[in-house]
Amino acid sequence: MRRIEFEVILLLGVSLPCFGEEVVSDRLLDALAVVESNNDCNAVGDKENAVGILQIWPIMVKDVNRISGKSYTLKDRYSKQKSYEMCRIFLNNYCKNMSDYNKSRCWNGGATGYKKKSTIKYGQKVMAQMRKGIEK
Repeated sequence: MRRIEFEVILLLGVSLPCFGEEVVSDRLLDALAVVESNNDCNAVGDKENAVGILQIWPIMVKDVNRISGKSYTLKDRYSKQKSYEMCRIFLNNYCKNMSDYNKSRCWNGGATGYKKKSTIKYGQKVMAQMRKGIEK
């Protein structure tokens, strides 16, 4: 019964605490990747400051390293796996117990992005992508 509940939760894209750590679903990360870069690990935007599949800025790498004690590099932004890890660390630190919609707004607008009017459309795009599914 527990496995079925977990699978239903994953299908719905709901984040749940798991062993003391917030769950950031692959489904949310995949939707963020489509909205941010159209799934392009080599994407470069914002005057070459934001790069990779999740369009990560250098300041984000620095903040994630501070939070986690890890040593991600600017080059790591071009790796899907490492970009997803950095996003999870950021969202687990700043956006615990939030819906995927508000997590997406935090990703777009920083730790308090869920409060910013400017992130509403971005959050809606991510949610639409999650409902639509990732096109391959």
